[in-house]
Amino acid sequence: MRLLICLGILSLFACTSPLVQSDLPDETRKMIDSTVRVTPGIDSLSILLDHFEAEGNKYGMMCASKALGKRYRDAAKFNEAVIYHR
Repeated sequence: MRLLICLGILSLFACTSPLVQSDLPDETRKMIDSTVRVTPGIDSLSILLDHFEAEGNKYGMMCASKALGKRYRDAAKFNEAVIYHR
């Protein structure tokens, strides 16, 4: 019985994912969200993603990748969309 409880607790911790840069202030998150939203094209978003990767900004990388996946999907480039949605 104890073994089942221990396994349940371990699986609970293993299934939870850590928050992405929870130390970012709300203003920074809003700025990143609005920058990604107003970036016009796929090429510009790719450059922005490279910038976030160089900075190590995981929240920015997540937002830019999500937007790139959506833009590729809208352009009927489904293979590229799947890559960026991952």
